Amino acid sequence: KQLALKVHPDKQAGTTLTDSQRDALNKQFQDIKDARSFLLDAEHAEARKKYVANLASERVRHAEEERRGRTMSSRRKRMREELSMRERMAKSTASSSAGGASAGGGG
Repeated sequence: KQLALKVHPDKQAGTTLTDSQRDALNKQFQDIKDARSFLLDAEHAEARKKYVANLASERVRHAEEERRGRTMSSRRKRMREELSMRERMAKSTASSSAGGASAGGGG
């Protein structure tokens, strides 16, 4: 709220600002206003809760993957890396053949 008051367009009336500075302050004021409404709006509270829950879930998943990676045998790590490499190759082959099929289909 204090920041919004600081950059409020009416508070800048006595100062000599260029148009670009004035536009930047107006945009900053609007961003602050939108952020404040987002934080206070009940409608957005549910979206924030979902975001926080997803973020926490991602952290737990990442920590679990890290733990698995540390405890995984070297043979299993090699197999995992090989599978990942094959998946990337298959994906790149599929995308390049899809591009070729659309280009050659006009004959």
